Amino acid sequence: MAKLEWYNDLTKFQEDLVKKGFCFGQAFAITTYCKAPSLNLLYKASFKQLLDSEHSSYTASSTSFTYNSSPYSYTQTLSTDKSFKNSFSYTPEWNKSLKFLADLNHSKLQNTSTFKLSCEYTSKYIKSHLSLENLKSVNIQATSQYKQCGLGVDLTINSEHKRLSKYDMGFWWFRDDYRLVIKHLSNSPKQYKFGHILGSLYYKVSKDFDLAGQVVYEKLNGGCQSSVAGRLRVDDGKELKGRLDDTGMLGISLRNKVGDMVTLITAGQANILDSQLHFQVGFRIKINQ
Repeated sequence: MAKLEWYNDLTKFQEDLVKKGFCFGQAFAITTYCKAPSLNLLYKASFKQLLDSEHSSYTASSTSFTYNSSPYSYTQTLSTDKSFKNSFSYTPEWNKSLKFLADLNHSKLQNTSTFKLSCEYTSKYIKSHLSLENLKSVNIQATSQYKQCGLGVDLTINSEHKRLSKYDMGFWWFRDDYRLVIKHLSNSPKQYKFGHILGSLYYKVSKDFDLAGQVVYEKLNGGCQSSVAGRLRVDDGKELKGRLDDTGMLGISLRNKVGDMVTLITAGQANILDSQLHFQVGFRIKINQ
């Protein structure tokens, strides 16, 4: 039987191949991890030198620490954009299939605050997530399976409008090294309309080579957005990734582990349909990840 996933993780393998590890627009980035297993603490600090569309640079940094000691977990994140995040989770000893969570996010620049209470339930045949955000909206996510197939729903009920503001549904088929997911993505929170259709495929060709593809059909304008990506593990410390979308944008990323503590990531992208072929590059260093 295939492993049952959370609704948000149904396309995680595909999205990781297409999105993660491509540090375009970062002139330089460094991330440091400090671990204290005896104290159940993890500290992370990140600094980025970013480039905007006009090629002017600006900096962004964040710091976070996580305390994880069963049955509790707590994470706090502070950023230079004047925002902070606090997350707390509790898994009761008397029922490990339940998990309770509380999240508080605040942005001083946008003058917004979000408070969310959640409960998760896990069993062999169903995974469900129920959350209440700002005492105004209720979100329900659930996935269930039969053998290699399954269904999932992601619904949000807005108490102010007394209607569904989000109504997504997904079908998935996982078998051996294949993962096929088809989703309906709602895009009209104020009225019920047929939204986008997403088709996503992941294929593990071998232990060192993965492929993924994704197509999004937009019914409103009849257009499609598509992308393909691949990952090749050259050896234990080196990984090469590439992606290409329907606009002709080609991206390549090389991840190289230098010693036991340092990982270097170099990425570049260019539009192969553009005769001038402008390149965009990025660099990232990770320490003690």
